Amino acid sequence: MLQLDLSPEEAEVFLQEAEELLLALDEGLVRLEDESADRATLVQEIFRAAHTLKGSAGMIGHSQMAELLHAMESLLDRLRHSQLTVTPAIVDALLAGADMARRFVAEVATGQASGLDTAPVLERLRALAAGVQAPLEQAAGWELAPPEDIEVPEGQSLYEIRCTISRESVAPGARALQVLLALAQAGHVLSSRPQVDDLDEDWEGDRVHAFVLAPSAEALQKLLESISEVEPVILPAGGEPPSLAQPQEPSRGETPAPTERAPSAQPAAKAEGGSPEGDGGGTKGNGAGKSDGQVKWVRTSVERLDKLMNLVSELVTDRNRLLQVRANLVNQFGEQEGVMDLTEALTHISSVTDQLQDEVMRARMVPIEHVFNKFPRVVRDLARQLGKQVSLVIEGQETELDRTVIEEVNDPLLHLVRNAIDHGLEPPEERRLLGKPEKGLLRLAARSEESHIIIEVQDDGRGMDPHALRQAAVERGFLDAQAAAQLGDQEALELIFAPGFSTARKVSGVSGRGVGMDVVRTNIERLGGSVSIRTELGKGTTFELKLPLTLAIFPALTVEVLGSVYAIPLSAVVEALQVRTADIKTIRGREAIVTRGRVLPVVSLARFFYGQQPEDNGSCYVVEVRWGGTNLGLAVQRLLGRQEVVIKPLGRMVGEVPGISGGTIMGDGRVALIMDVASLVRALRRERQSPSA
Repeated sequence: MLQLDLSPEEAEVFLQEAEELLLALDEGLVRLEDESADRATLVQEIFRAAHTLKGSAGMIGHSQMAELLHAMESLLDRLRHSQLTVTPAIVDALLAGADMARRFVAEVATGQASGLDTAPVLERLRALAAGVQAPLEQAAGWELAPPEDIEVPEGQSLYEIRCTISRESVAPGARALQVLLALAQAGHVLSSRPQVDDLDEDWEGDRVHAFVLAPSAEALQKLLESISEVEPVILPAGGEPPSLAQPQEPSRGETPAPTERAPSAQPAAKAEGGSPEGDGGGTKGNGAGKSDGQVKWVRTSVERLDKLMNLVSELVTDRNRLLQVRANLVNQFGEQEGVMDLTEALTHISSVTDQLQDEVMRARMVPIEHVFNKFPRVVRDLARQLGKQVSLVIEGQETELDRTVIEEVNDPLLHLVRNAIDHGLEPPEERRLLGKPEKGLLRLAARSEESHIIIEVQDDGRGMDPHALRQAAVERGFLDAQAAAQLGDQEALELIFAPGFSTARKVSGVSGRGVGMDVVRTNIERLGGSVSIRTELGKGTTFELKLPLTLAIFPALTVEVLGSVYAIPLSAVVEALQVRTADIKTIRGREAIVTRGRVLPVVSLARFFYGQQPEDNGSCYVVEVRWGGTNLGLAVQRLLGRQEVVIKPLGRMVGEVPGISGGTIMGDGRVALIMDVASLVRALRRERQSPSA
């Protein structure tokens, strides 16, 4: 049993803050290898995250975690003072430390000690931190060489000054001049880059590098820290950084001062999915962020949000029932005073219910960056494992999704990213021969589109060959040669979603066993979404995931089929048409209509679900739906209208029914079945491809 000094409420605060800080560590360390990044700023951010987490670990009494993070912090401190340069070995060691810290955080969550041996990771971190110092003139763009044969007067020391000017500064030349004047005030400037004469209003540099004779580093530090938009580093020339540049570290087992807990990568006190406005202040574990004495944010559990959503769902169902009762009363008694009073009250209740539903759904929304931020580390590790070079581009991470959808989308995205790196992107030498950049491009992007979220996973690799997929299907016994030849290119691409299907010639630790892509489709369609593919040989492939904003309540078009009510999600509906039954033609044994100059296949839901055709009254309604790249007309007897529906599972006794995803209670008390357009389309495809069809 792990003995820690914290209450359950404090543990919740710690775990949320630790998750954010570990994510910041992972993301920052992966970006550190990008030579185009502002490494000085990045190292400082990583250092702060490690330092804050170390302080939190010390406060709760987790000495092993604090010791590990102290070792990471020491190595990062050498980097931020340019005593070491960034290398893959250093990044690997720091990532290994972050992984171990994550396992220590898991100990706090479970309350059980895991018996981790930190010695190998600690030894590795300490050995790198004690490595040979890189020559100052070669470190990270600081090119000014130290002066030679300088006699240092008694009472003074030679210091190297490195000042980084913020890239947001509107007058970097003025800041650089302030630095040089401050150095001249505190001591004697032996050399500098730039020099005073170089500075004018057009100077656009971001660094001041100088060697100064001065009585003390403290005086230099005090003057330089008074200059805004400037981050100074003071180094004794050829020696160790002065103690003032080093943070005061608590000894092992010592509890840091409470102020160590205050910095945080992100504010901890916010409801799930909230994003702070105003001061954006953090929390010290009281569950509320404060500004001007007013509580603006409160922490709430996911379970409580789920209960709220369930209650709102029940309220929507009862609202629909009351509206139906009102309609019945109007039909029976007309617009009498009592009925009109009820109508007025129901109108208000309906409006409040809609607003409450909207607010609860907003509270459940979280940015997709919570998923996307995990992938830089995944891509880095996998690319190194496969000997490939990958540039990851992330777009639209601020796009918001319901929490339940976010939880389910992680695994499908992981499979798509792994396949893109393993199958899609070519090795560097192959890309070079093809005239492509050696570093392949992998793009993760999200955007809102009406009532859906679109997520794209795109690579600029080999692309997918429909002909090769047909051949693989025949070789592996998925289809015979005749059936494979009849598949169109888009249908051939869909083969990759078949369970057990793989084009890999050998099994690797990453892929080749024929699992993964079927999981992608299954998980996405279980959410009421769809997956589509765009590809071009030699140019790359894009997988597009189309997901609903939320799963609990959604608008649907209700229709009647042989006296039963069905709800078709409006997100899948293109349009509804009234057509004459004589206009439904049979083409190659399949029913279809011609609408807007194109042929639309039609299936009778009465025939599909009940195996019979309704009485021909001369006309029917056709609801055009779209799934993936397929448009289909659903023939029904009546259109009942639009309604907000609350999805309910059918239960184990019913099991999985093709074309049905659940049920809902209508306003008149009847149960309507909710249609699953994706599984309906797939069932019709299988029916068409079966030998007996």
